[in-house]
Amino acid sequence: MELQFEEIIPLRETLWCQIMSGGVSRFSLSRFLPISTNKRLKMFKEKWARFNDQAYDRAKKIYPNHPIVGLYDAVDQGVVSKTQLLHTLDEALFANLDVTIGNFSWIPLFLAAHQDVQDDLRLEISAARKQDTEDDSWTQYITGSSTLLMACLLESARLKPMAPFSIPQAAPTDRVVDNFVIPAGTNFIVDTYALNVLDPYWGKDNTKYRPKRFLETKSPGEMRYRFWRYGFGPRQCLGKNVADLVLKVLLTHMVQNYRLRLSAGDSTNIGDWERVVGSWISSSNSTIVCERVN
Repeated sequence: MELQFEEIIPLRETLWCQIMSGGVSRFSLSRFLPISTNKRLKMFKEKWARFNDQAYDRAKKIYPNHPIVGLYDAVDQGVVSKTQLLHTLDEALFANLDVTIGNFSWIPLFLAAHQDVQDDLRLEISAARKQDTEDDSWTQYITGSSTLLMACLLESARLKPMAPFSIPQAAPTDRVVDNFVIPAGTNFIVDTYALNVLDPYWGKDNTKYRPKRFLETKSPGEMRYRFWRYGFGPRQCLGKNVADLVLKVLLTHMVQNYRLRLSAGDSTNIGDWERVVGSWISSSNSTIVCERVN
């Protein structure tokens, strides 16, 4: 099954790149055209359905409590359709992992370039570890939103958002914005850099890496429409809570066990850092050195 999955990955990646790059495939009528995207999509859907059916059959025999068994049972009970199930699994195994790993790739790089912040974070993590008893203080630390740990995640996402623009979304009714009427069905996109970095709200050091800005009594309501990360309103990414936990667990392990630094000669200037070319998500292409902490 691992080989099957490896064969599906490049096919899925090609399709996603074609979707993100626009073109004729963005129009609904394109599904009737004999274009390469439709041929690849047909092939992917067949392979993806076959792969998940086999995964379900295998799990049912060996791991009857595996989540995929419950998901397929929901299809049999009519709770969700087979198409909805396959779309959900596709989102989780491909798009969500891309976003999570892409976001994480910048966090250690910022810490490697800012040793003072890294030292403060290591002290905070060590203090939380020492307090960890039966009162679940470590769990409270990992899930907390007012820690330097969380601030490091937010500041990295502010300066290096996952994409330059948000995915288009449309309001179902007419909206009035600054005396302009925007008709229902009009697509909105958010310029993430303009919002996260260039907005005067972030102050004169808006282009600088300073995580503690998120600890300076900034309430979620105050930043509601000044910071784009998981989207806005009821259409926010449902995986935001899980993703942050994954990022925090990875980061605490890395910082607690390794000292991070840039490779010799590498610049600390954020403008000099390269991203992975050809990736739809913003992902760091820089190398850092991890030295074991005694």
